[in-house]
Amino acid sequence: MRCGRVKESELIRRIKRWCDDNGVYYIRNVGGLFCRRGIPDFVMCLNGIFVGIECKVKGRRLTKIQSIEMSRIVESGGKAYVVNDFEQFLRIMEKFIDIDEVEEEEYDKV
Repeated sequence: MRCGRVKESELIRRIKRWCDDNGVYYIRNVGGLFCRRGIPDFVMCLNGIFVGIECKVKGRRLTKIQSIEMSRIVESGGKAYVVNDFEQFLRIMEKFIDIDEVEEEEYDKV
């Protein structure tokens, strides 16, 4: 990682691994020709709450269609977040599940 910047793909990889390791139900949206545009990178169900997580490294912004989809999630009673780094993701997860025992260093490995 150059100059302390985290690649979006690395952030996504770390979040996916954390979810797998902690039994979080999620769908990883990879987009593509046959997928609906603007869906967040991760769609999760946390304690019965629908949660959308969009990964954007610092300096990148949501597209107009992503903003619309995130608003639709919130309007439907779900939660939607844009995360810029793994620590921010963990702070969001703490709102939904008890993760006091998570050892962050474990997710730094490639």
